[in-house]
Amino acid sequence: MFHVKHLLNIIYYYTIYLLDNFLYNKWLLLIHYKMKKVVNFVNLIIECIMVIILLSVSIWYRTKDDRRKLKSFYYYPEKVQYRIKSIESYKYCIPEKSVKKIYLIISFIAFLIIFIIASIINETLSFWHAFRNSVIIGVVGNLYQLIFIHFLWFSRSKRARISGTEDMENEYRNPKVYIHIFLKSMAITFAAGFLTGVFIRLYILYIDKIMELLINCFNL
Repeated sequence: MFHVKHLLNIIYYYTIYLLDNFLYNKWLLLIHYKMKKVVNFVNLIIECIMVIILLSVSIWYRTKDDRRKLKSFYYYPEKVQYRIKSIESYKYCIPEKSVKKIYLIISFIAFLIIFIIASIINETLSFWHAFRNSVIIGVVGNLYQLIFIHFLWFSRSKRARISGTEDMENEYRNPKVYIHIFLKSMAITFAAGFLTGVFIRLYILYIDKIMELLINCFNL
């Protein structure tokens, strides 16, 4: 009888021990998971702020003088473009139409690099999380550009006016051109976000094999 009672006590205390460890580990994992989500959220906010700063610095630099403004000639309203073309002094300063495509490609590459760096910093481990975070960063940046840069600043600021078009107030305030730029930027955002997700997924799947291959190459 004594031995049975002793055995039951051992089973009881061992069960309590296992439950305590299980719950302790479970709480630790839960805390770690929650903390990681908080850190990723804070990183995402910081990355959005960095994108906003980059956009602000970029637009400020590109509107410093007429020479720099003319590099963005095809992003100005059409009627403003016609006026600029009629001004003799700007005749040889207007870039070719191919420049517009080059800027589009550069924008896409810039978005892609920013998204990939952000995903690596956030330690993103899946296609969906990389795509979602990339789209969030892109949407925040594009909305900031549309509302604060284009609608509230660019369309009203004298700094953005090219000399000889200062009187074209209505044309500069026409929202169509800025909405068109926004939609293009959103298309770039989703495309770059998708490729970022694919890159992260492939990186997670094949990084071990790539590292092993590099180590073998160096050993040789």
